[in-house]
Amino acid sequence: MTFLRHAAAESRTVLCRRPRTMSLPLHPRRASAFWTLLAVLSMSASLALADARVDVEVKDASGRLASGQVTLTAGSVSKSCNTVGGRCSITIAAGTYQARLIPSSGATTTKQVSVPASGSIRLLLQIPAPTTAPTTSTTTGTTKPTTTTQSQGTTPTTNLRNLSAGQRLLVQGSVLDASGRLANATITLEQNGRAIGTAKCVGGRFAMYDLAAGTYRVVAAGANGVRATTNLTVRTAILRPTLRLAAP
Repeated sequence: MTFLRHAAAESRTVLCRRPRTMSLPLHPRRASAFWTLLAVLSMSASLALADARVDVEVKDASGRLASGQVTLTAGSVSKSCNTVGGRCSITIAAGTYQARLIPSSGATTTKQVSVPASGSIRLLLQIPAPTTAPTTSTTTGTTKPTTTTQSQGTTPTTNLRNLSAGQRLLVQGSVLDASGRLANATITLEQNGRAIGTAKCVGGRFAMYDLAAGTYRVVAAGANGVRATTNLTVRTAILRPTLRLAAP
């Protein structure tokens, strides 16, 4: 009987004990790699929350995409990008920045931009139109502007659009000499008797972009002074005129 009481007491003691938990020690190298990975992930998450993307678009005074360098500056922070096809992107922390555009041709322009804490914003920078100052001549203390008078019936050749670049190709032509070979020439586009633009002719071929629908005249002037003309009616399809220069 005594033996049974001792056995019951011992069984109660065993049942009331907590089971021991086993802990496996973490190797020092593995622990270091774990904490390093955790730090990198935390840093990446904080950077992702702190930075935003600025999508930059650069256009000239005519609204066509243009190339240049764009810099965002605020105090000691400065980031830049060079446009490709008139566009580039800058990833930068939130804040208010001064955007500075240095175009490949034209005047420098600046603009203030506010960057959010995350996400993306669009920044449009436009190159200002060139300004032409009047030429003056001074004689005995008086200053008079020098003006140029155009004779009636002539076609002005200044301030013409460069039609060789743009977004929508509408004319793709060629120039031939009297023997039928490709020849270089000066290409001018006229409308209603007035020159509105020029196109670069390379290897006897030229292209024109971004023309409004209408009727035009293309004039090709060869190096020897001979000229060839053709009329075009521009709509939406690409036109492929051929101009043949007469023999001198």
